[in-house]
Amino acid sequence: MNLERYISELQSKGRYFFLREEAVSVLGCSNEAFKLAAIRLKAKHRLCNIRGGFWTIVPHEYFSWGILPPSWFIDKLMGYLENSYYVGLLSAAALYGAAHQQPQQFQVMVSEPVRPIIRGRVNIKFFKNSLVSKVTIKKWQTETGYMNVSTPEVTAIDLVKFYRKAGHLSNVATVLAELKEKLNINEFIKVATPGLYEWPILQRLGYLLSLENVGGREFSAPIQELISQHTPRFVPLVNQDSYENTKKDLNWRLYINEEIELDL
Repeated sequence: MNLERYISELQSKGRYFFLREEAVSVLGCSNEAFKLAAIRLKAKHRLCNIRGGFWTIVPHEYFSWGILPPSWFIDKLMGYLENSYYVGLLSAAALYGAAHQQPQQFQVMVSEPVRPIIRGRVNIKFFKNSLVSKVTIKKWQTETGYMNVSTPEVTAIDLVKFYRKAGHLSNVATVLAELKEKLNINEFIKVATPGLYEWPILQRLGYLLSLENVGGREFSAPIQELISQHTPRFVPLVNQDSYENTKKDLNWRLYINEEIELDL
């Protein structure tokens, strides 16, 4: 059996990834022989090396991409890297129908740092998040199995926590205006707490949800109650060097140093 036949058999069984060590063992070849065969198939757009010994098989419909969509292999890749993860931020919002525009990156939260992966049309960005193993995730069905995805509630909070990764705060507010339709109030109350997230994140989240154009006051109300009870310190809506002379919002204990404009 040669490498081309090997990957054809895997693909016929609905499997689109393999490990180098596994292929070398099955084929009974040397690492050098595998490398030469893999280079030939990679040139034909049949294979793509994602990282280390992790390879994906590219079906005909994705030859022009030179790689599979990340959802086809992200779960197996993170298992190979032994790294806890979930698909989050704008990528998760898009799955819930709440991304205003198709994300330019496939955004993944990880427990340990991972370098970006850029292959063909695919750009996977990883963001270290200490809460990866602590928050609730969903098992999202994909073409090849499942992948971990943040719940709508965790997605909403992460978008505020990592707002610069979502473009800017106005873009976050635009996404929240659509994502709020997927939020469950009971689940939201469980996760939107100072036990999990720092006060500035909750203050900014509550403020954005309370905006009339966002229309999420049902969800901002429990955060407002927490703030009234604990009176956290005043923080800027957007982190900047100078903000003390800007308008204060006494309800959210924020310096409103940026105007939020939704793009709906």
